Amino acid sequence: MHRTIMRGAWASALIAALLAWPLAVVADDEETETMCSPESAVNTTSLRYTILSNQWGDDGSGLQCVTSELGSKDDNSTSFNATWRWFNTRTEVHSFPSVILNSNVMPVVVSNLTSITIDASWAIVPSPSDETETNSTLLASLDTVADVALDMFLDDDPLKSSNASGATTEVMVWQSAYGNLKPLGWDTISADPPIRELSAVNYTLYKGFNANGQTVYSWVPNQNQSTLNTDLYPLVDYLVKDGAISDKMYLGRLQFGSETMHSGQNQNISFIVSHLEMNVNHEVWTPPKGSGSGSGHHKGAASSLQPSVALIVAIVLFLVV
Repeated sequence: MHRTIMRGAWASALIAALLAWPLAVVADDEETETMCSPESAVNTTSLRYTILSNQWGDDGSGLQCVTSELGSKDDNSTSFNATWRWFNTRTEVHSFPSVILNSNVMPVVVSNLTSITIDASWAIVPSPSDETETNSTLLASLDTVADVALDMFLDDDPLKSSNASGATTEVMVWQSAYGNLKPLGWDTISADPPIRELSAVNYTLYKGFNANGQTVYSWVPNQNQSTLNTDLYPLVDYLVKDGAISDKMYLGRLQFGSETMHSGQNQNISFIVSHLEMNVNHEVWTPPKGSGSGSGHHKGAASSLQPSVALIVAIVLFLVV
């Protein structure tokens, strides 16, 4: 089943061109939804993920359509693709087509985090095209400016931590960048910036501030990636140990997508995510055994009171009778 949300009749020809390619990567018997309006969103059938069109920087110079696989109620993963083109302002983000993880674990205090895992495969290709893998040289010839990144938002307030524009702190883990795209703070980086290895990839840390006044920490890999299967928690833990963020802050939002900025005149670009699974895990508090201190003691005390309560009930019943 295909449901399409249109932006306006004036764009019908452009939408038709955009839709010509992305639907080809989705099987005919799978339920999908295609969104072309700037602020569209859809939940997967499992409700585990929300897929966003997220055209927050739309300047009217192009258009984007996102096709999402809705999957089944038991799916732990998802897939989607976004086809876009933007003509103007090559230095500004026009959209961030992405997937948000809906987890009852979040918001979660950073000190309770144990892992932030992601398993994903993706490609950025011209559209239409027979290409199935990212070709950096080809993208450069098409004047493509875009990145692929995982985005996290944190705040001292659990409610604000789930708001992409309201949280005080943003932590990005870039996976690839094209068109000489640089992270915030790249021009003020020290001569000896922090570098951490994760799954045989070296990530360099940058710090900057966006237009919302948020502090943005960006981990940027030493080479472009097209797959990721790792735990990103060590990169967050480094920020805590370095004093950049507090372990009392809340992680409230986790999403994966591509910041789209520019392509050559009349050139469509597709960001194809063939597989994506995200998980946030935290410590589960277990009360100590026996009659120790703290809550464990209170639990033991409550248990020891049960015979007394039973005795009182028996006495009351005796008196009533």
